[in-house]
Amino acid sequence: MTNFLTNYHRDGSGFLDVSEVRQAFNDAGHKITGHECRDLLSKWQRASQNEITWAEFVVKFVQLRHQG
Repeated sequence: MTNFLTNYHRDGSGFLDVSEVRQAFNDAGHKITGHECRDLLSKWQRASQNEITWAEFVVKFVQLRHQG
C-alpha cells in the first residue's frame, strides 16, 4: 500500500489533490472522470476543501466500492 501511495502523493504535502485522487481511483479499477471526482470530493467531508488525506481516500474508496 505504501508504494501505491507514493505513486499518487508526489509532492509530499500529506494530501492528494483532485488529479491524484482521480488517477488513484482509475488505477484501482474504479474509472471516473475529472468531473465525477470533483463531485465526489465536494460531497465528502474532508480535512481540506480541495484535497483529501490518504487515510480519507482509503475509507471513501472502500465505501464507494461497496456501494456499486
